[in-house]
Amino acid sequence: MQRRWFVSCVKSVAGRSPTYFMMGEDNGRLVFGTASGGLMAECAEYAECEEDGRIVQAGRDDALGITVLEAVEDLCTELVSNRTYTTGNRSVDSITEKMWDSIGSAARLLVRKLAYSSAVIIRFHNDADGSGGALCLFAALTDACTRMGNANANIVWTMQRGVVYGMQDAALDATVAGGYSSVEKPLLVLVDFGTTAESNRGIEALRGRFDILWLDHHPIAEGFEGARHSLYINPWNFAGDSNYTAGLLASALSNAFSTADTRTYEQASLIGDYSSYADTGNRAAQETSMLLDFITSDLEAVYGPSKSNVTPQEIQAVLSNLARRKELLDYANIRLEEAIERGMSAAKLHVTPGAFVYVLDFEDVREEGTRYPLPGRFSSKLLSRLSGMDMRRVVVVVYVGAYVLMRADKELCAELNLLDVIAALKQMHGDLVENGGGHRCAAAVKLRDKEHGKHLAASAVRSIKELIGHGTGAQDSAQG
Repeated sequence: MQRRWFVSCVKSVAGRSPTYFMMGEDNGRLVFGTASGGLMAECAEYAECEEDGRIVQAGRDDALGITVLEAVEDLCTELVSNRTYTTGNRSVDSITEKMWDSIGSAARLLVRKLAYSSAVIIRFHNDADGSGGALCLFAALTDACTRMGNANANIVWTMQRGVVYGMQDAALDATVAGGYSSVEKPLLVLVDFGTTAESNRGIEALRGRFDILWLDHHPIAEGFEGARHSLYINPWNFAGDSNYTAGLLASALSNAFSTADTRTYEQASLIGDYSSYADTGNRAAQETSMLLDFITSDLEAVYGPSKSNVTPQEIQAVLSNLARRKELLDYANIRLEEAIERGMSAAKLHVTPGAFVYVLDFEDVREEGTRYPLPGRFSSKLLSRLSGMDMRRVVVVVYVGAYVLMRADKELCAELNLLDVIAALKQMHGDLVENGGGHRCAAAVKLRDKEHGKHLAASAVRSIKELIGHGTGAQDSAQG
């Protein structure tokens, strides 16, 4: 029996017959299908197919297209909830309520792309917060596809190792999206990174070619223009701060259009970023947070050699394997403890009237052939250990290769903003600094070469000493 379909997307891969993603209507509800081979069809045309998936007739039918488009909007209304997501924490829920209109728009955008089988490229930062957010979205997208009856979503997951969305990232994403022709633009989703002026060129390169959804919680850097070209959601624009993590934001979004349970991933993101909203007594979330940090740091140790990217589905497979989970958790704990012990022995202490500043060359703690812990996570863990001692007001400065990383104790956040330290470094050493950013109590700069790390770390210590005691206000105390 032949069915009349609306072609919503065509995927073309060199050397293969195109794959056609199609939509139809059955008793007022959308139905979905695919076809390949046979007669060629174009996007937004109709196609009639045999049972074996061959297209036997194709052409234009505006009436069918209008019917399908209306059905998609009805589907968005059906799946997207008007009920604000709540956690039970009044501070969190107040911020979520302020963001809910934007979150609802994001949910409708995602559902529409799923229905049309348009290309969706999701980039997430490689830490517990970014990967926790990706796992929330993965669970939600899987649930939504099941509920709408469409198993043909075209979603590409990319783990992002840096904090900038650069021109190379844009070129790669444009290449991937170039393999799809759809009635809708491809969608780029950025989770937990990119809110820097250095991301402007990459986003500008995609303007008009992609729809862009941006979920972030970093302070908005001066000169950042990405929000002008995207659906940009950041708690800083809604009376919140970085304690409301990207993973929490992704969880709220996930609950706007799905029935997936994302609470553990949400808490893992909060714990991983040292948020004041974290439930540190949640053992499952604590373990998940550490595993996410480990998995996204050292893919080779978890998945084998030559592994350069990981998807939420692959991460989930590890998390759900209890024996593997315990094995990796024990291994990660041992490696982290060894690194912290070496770091505490090798760090050089600078005593100031207001704080204890520790400076460390990461090469003194790095174990050859391993990637965990990465310098940023190590710096946060080292700070946590040092802050638990009698010397509570602590700053950690770690340099490695072309990076200088800084972490400050929460007690110091009222009078020390590490973003001010980065601004000072850019002013003094603009020719050496490529980019920098982060949070009030957790930040980093990337240098143009690897030769000046020690020099910039020393300069950072001087700036920290000058800023302590000259408070710049306490707005952001997250350390992730």
